[in-house]
Amino acid sequence: MERKEMFDKIIEETDLTADDVEAMLDNDLMEILSELRRDKVLTMMDGFLKGKIEEAKAKGIVLGLSGGLDSALCADICMRVLGPEKVHMYYMPDDTTPKGDGDVVMALFIHWKDMYGVKPNLAFIYMDEVEKMFFSAIRSLKEFRHINDSKYAVPNTKARLRATYLYFFANLMNCLVAGTCNKSEILTGYFTKFGDGASDFELIGSFYKTEVFEIARDMGLPDYVVDKAPSAGLIDGQTDEGELGMTYAVLDKILGEISVLMDAGDWDIKIEWTDLMDIISEKYGIELSEVKRIFALVKANEHKRHMPPIPTILKGLDLITNGADYKDLVTIEFRDRVKNAKEPDDDWFEYVLEKLSERPRIYIGAKLGHLTDSLMTTGDYFFEEVLEFGDYSIWD
Repeated sequence: MERKEMFDKIIEETDLTADDVEAMLDNDLMEILSELRRDKVLTMMDGFLKGKIEEAKAKGIVLGLSGGLDSALCADICMRVLGPEKVHMYYMPDDTTPKGDGDVVMALFIHWKDMYGVKPNLAFIYMDEVEKMFFSAIRSLKEFRHINDSKYAVPNTKARLRATYLYFFANLMNCLVAGTCNKSEILTGYFTKFGDGASDFELIGSFYKTEVFEIARDMGLPDYVVDKAPSAGLIDGQTDEGELGMTYAVLDKILGEISVLMDAGDWDIKIEWTDLMDIISEKYGIELSEVKRIFALVKANEHKRHMPPIPTILKGLDLITNGADYKDLVTIEFRDRVKNAKEPDDDWFEYVLEKLSERPRIYIGAKLGHLTDSLMTTGDYFFEEVLEFGDYSIWD
């Protein structure tokens, strides 16, 4: 596809302006975005954090301090905005935690102590014992004796146990849990669902990892944490970039392009844009196969970026039909009767019952009339809560 065709296609299928599309096709988006946003970090965080605290009537923030850059930056921002007395940090190492992480955490403690003139609220919780008890209980079940063979179950559970501690302390002190995931991790799904992804808000979730490095330097965080190789610390010898298969510098160039399109329109359309993948590959000199892999990774981990899905409840007849479309259940005749009805009578309800009983296991919460009643059929359960007639435009 020629450049002009690609330009026209993006303009047609998204809300981007011509200038936006030109910038996307010609420039390194990460450089543009980073320069614009880094200057506004503390101003944005000040309003955001104070607003969240006030909204929840909370007394402070709880977060996990890992010895890595993301959590260090989040802790630093929280203390700058709220003061060190309202920020409660927990370091929770175990036998797979990189040996140098504890040294980094203690050095940060001294850094903040010197900065604020008071000792920060930092506690150590050693996770080995609680993990041993948990996994011993699991291994006592015959079918789960070989849980170490699982690539994800054990490390993900470690992350979830840590989240349990954080929420316990947050509940105890009426605090909010601050998440420490960056945008690169969120887009690629490089976090544990309900583990390090469990929080009341993601403080740096708008910033790619390469931006996090720059923001941390701008804010004066020590080199020993800024330059430290990123690692989740859940598996011996693991590093983020090793597991992702590329450096964050390369990854974020691809994610920057993807994110613009996600913000501008329907992501399902964009996943088919192989021509755009070609442009990204050529622009940055990245192997096309790697660009396609990251596109697929972002798509596959979409479920991690949303609350658990809930079956759609249709307004008007609110039908849950085990996947069947409500149009299969409501005939034109029935639709017309709903529209034209003034006072539901026995014949009208008989008709409703007849239509609903044609499908098994249908539940109905209908807004169809003036009566308030509860009805139940034998075998085919449904309930009916009749409210006053409303707008039936959804039937059109």
